Amino acid sequence: PDGVKKSDFTHGVQVRKGGAPKAYVVCKRDKAGKIVFERILRAGFVVHHGYFDRFDQVRGISPMAAAINTLRDTYEGFDYALAKAKVSQLFALAFYRQEYDGAGETLTRETTVESDGSGDGDLEDTAQQRYDVDFGRGPIKLELADGDRAEFLEAKSPSSEFQAFCQTMIGAALKGLDIPYSFYDESFTNYSGSRQAMLQYEQSADVKRSDVRMVLNNLTAWRLRLWIEDGALVLPAGMGISDLHWEWIARGIPWIDPLKEVNADVTAIKEGLASTVEVVKRRGRDAYEVADEEAEYREYRRTKGLPVDSESQQSLQIVEINANG
Repeated sequence: PDGVKKSDFTHGVQVRKGGAPKAYVVCKRDKAGKIVFERILRAGFVVHHGYFDRFDQVRGISPMAAAINTLRDTYEGFDYALAKAKVSQLFALAFYRQEYDGAGETLTRETTVESDGSGDGDLEDTAQQRYDVDFGRGPIKLELADGDRAEFLEAKSPSSEFQAFCQTMIGAALKGLDIPYSFYDESFTNYSGSRQAMLQYEQSADVKRSDVRMVLNNLTAWRLRLWIEDGALVLPAGMGISDLHWEWIARGIPWIDPLKEVNADVTAIKEGLASTVEVVKRRGRDAYEVADEEAEYREYRRTKGLPVDSESQQSLQIVEINANG
């Protein structure tokens, strides 16, 4: 735009003398894919979600950067393998016939019938045409002379080596995103391996969840300020945005073996190794919200004249004691 020097911006970022970002250039793409200038946005109005690990970098690096090149190359290899598999469908039938020379030695001669499945099979033999094969008529029966045999020429595409290589590349790309390979292929490991992979994933994902939580907190504070200014959210007198508290909880992961994991959580809580709030949060819920729901449900049962869980358990124990004498 007018009045703005191109030399003042580095990778679309205007920086101060100390290197801190001052403004960002926001662009869009038109229908032809050309980059078109949109506006210049002050740095204070931008919420980032990226990696800022190098001291002299002026813009963040996408969290997908660790795997994007590997995934792109692997996907390109899939295209080539698919093209090769299609070409291999142009099969050929090879005939092997035995002949004898004057000394009684056995000679093997190979004759091929090439076809693309359309029925245009040709038999090429420099000596003679012994078998006439037409694949266009459907299933055929070959009556071969003694000592002769027929085999299809197969390319075996994709090869087992290519499949193993793709598995290694996909695993490396997923590792760059802290995702275990068993998440991609469930049959890759057993329960113990899946459990171990889940625990390692939880530890590695905790850092990334902190970054996402920071972005969400900034967006939440921004929206709350707008709601307060617009009058959509009215706070009590003397209360400001800093007095509001919220928490973003990551979506929980379901139990792999519910009985074992629930018993382990209950034991950890009883032994003081974990709290109810921590255990419930791992499942993507808020412990206080669960307690409110449970209290509301118990009160509802009382209004209907039904026993609550504790009372029903006590009555069940009394019945068992009486039954045992």
